[in-house]
Amino acid sequence: MNPNSRQICQISIFAFGGVCLLLGLSSPALAEKMDIQGIRRTYRELRAFQVPDDANVEDHEIPPRIRLLQTKFKHQARALIISILDHDMDSMSMPPSQISTAIRTRFKDLKLTTRSKEHLPFFSFGHVLHVCVSRPPEHPDFLAIALVIDGGWDEDQSLYILQHQSSGWVIVLAAEVNGYVQVWDAQSSRFNYAISPPAVDGSWFLVTSSVNPHMASAWQHVTYSALAPGPDTDHPKVLMRHTHVIYLAGSSDESHACHIKITGTSFRVSFSMGWEPGGRDKRFIDEYRVVNGKARRTAARCVTRNIMGRSAPCDPEDTM
Repeated sequence: MNPNSRQICQISIFAFGGVCLLLGLSSPALAEKMDIQGIRRTYRELRAFQVPDDANVEDHEIPPRIRLLQTKFKHQARALIISILDHDMDSMSMPPSQISTAIRTRFKDLKLTTRSKEHLPFFSFGHVLHVCVSRPPEHPDFLAIALVIDGGWDEDQSLYILQHQSSGWVIVLAAEVNGYVQVWDAQSSRFNYAISPPAVDGSWFLVTSSVNPHMASAWQHVTYSALAPGPDTDHPKVLMRHTHVIYLAGSSDESHACHIKITGTSFRVSFSMGWEPGGRDKRFIDEYRVVNGKARRTAARCVTRNIMGRSAPCDPEDTM
């Protein structure tokens, strides 16, 4: 690092609390990670957006400019997370809870966050609501980072699977939904996922589920997908994707209303489809086997309990 670059870095450390540790490097990608003013411009424009007073807020279409900025905001936030992981902490040895706290603290310092969606206007953009970091136990070189931001009248969650490589932390798979015209089509924070253990050849896949944004009704839709690393971060290989009716009544945690079980070569999702006469839960179970980078459905069935409390088949309507 030349003396001028070191001086710029020192000024940046003072001005931005240590975020810009690598401004002296010439890599355009690293420079983009450090664009604190850029992310501030993005969130200021997003926060300035207001829905017209006479608009039907629930069905209001999100303008193209806001859709573009929403995606940009996610990508700037995830780039900043990588910068923090690479240069502000010993992220390979720190517990995930400490990493989460450190990221949230830095985001708070940069005025990216707010306490919760309830503290914002009903229809809002441009705030980080939550960041959560976990370390998949069977992938010691991975971090899974959930980023929740406001997306209109609900929340928008993205999941990033990071791998520690020789160059630092790299996003190997991003599970995002972008460009949605209406809030109903976002990937909500009612989100669940599981990462497979590595197969014999080292390959792995991710299964996600997301209940659509909604107001109150117990009858909604769940979209579940199996993804594997693709040609680049933002284009994972989609092994399968399916949307199905789900019944949420009685679920205290809607993010886990869709249960996921996973192995190195298979996965199963299950969720409530409502109730049979007599108050018995009716569940849909969808099973897949993953071989050679392809997911093949092995079973799709409806299951309930008989009067003896034993498992029994139920009406298969809407199970396919």
